[in-house]
Amino acid sequence: MDQSKAGFLSMPQKLSDRVSAIRRSGLLDSSGREQFHHLTEHVRVALQVPVAIISIVDEDRQVFAGHCGLPAPWDSVGETPLTHSFCQHVVDRAAILEVNDADLHELVNSNHAIADLGVRAYLGVPIALPTGELVGALAAIDTAPHQ
Repeated sequence: MDQSKAGFLSMPQKLSDRVSAIRRSGLLDSSGREQFHHLTEHVRVALQVPVAIISIVDEDRQVFAGHCGLPAPWDSVGETPLTHSFCQHVVDRAAILEVNDADLHELVNSNHAIADLGVRAYLGVPIALPTGELVGALAAIDTAPHQ
C-alpha cells in the first residue's frame, strides 16, 4: 500500500492533536488488550522472534495495546516509560524503524529497553487511527541481533 495515500505519513502532527486522538480512541484502556493478542502472536511466529507488541505512544509512556512474549514485570504492567521505547521513534519519524543490533544503532543504543527488557533487534511499523493520526507501532522484538 502506498503509505502517502494512507494519510498517516504525509506530515508530522502536533503532539497535542495526536495525544487527544489517542485518548479519544480508548486504546490506552486495558480492557481492549486481548483483542490484539492474535495479531501480535502471528507477528511473533511469522518473524521468529520472542516478542511482538502493539505500542501506543502517549506523552510520557508507551502502552501495550497488545503483546505476547514480554518479560515480567512488563507483561503484567502493560506499559513502559518512553525511556524504554523504540516505538516512539517510529511515531516521531512517521516511518518504519529497523534495528538489527541495538547496541550498534546510534538512535537507540542508550535506550533502557536494551538492559531492562533485553531488546537487541527491533522492527516497528507505524499504526494510524482511521482518521489518520499516527498513534504507535506494531513491533517485532528479538533478544539477539536479528535482521
